[in-house]
Amino acid sequence: PKIKPSPVVAVKNVEETSDLALQYKDRTLTLSGASYARVDIYNTAGQLVMAARAKNGTPLSLSALPNGIYIATATTDDEKTILKLSIQ
Repeated sequence: PKIKPSPVVAVKNVEETSDLALQYKDRTLTLSGASYARVDIYNTAGQLVMAARAKNGTPLSLSALPNGIYIATATTDDEKTILKLSIQ
């Protein structure tokens, strides 16, 4: 039998137009680009370790989390952003 390559599908690059963002500094996360968003923090095992509702510009303290690598997601009705962070 002959093995043929699968058909190539064209991929269009889409510019990022979202203003939703998370910034991490000094064990705090700050949301920008939306009035409110749900913020979930996951450890490297994929376990949800923290969930909160964040307000634009208001720092969210991560001081209760132990040192390690985490993934933070901010989700609104229309947008989602992801941030990888290291707490030391």
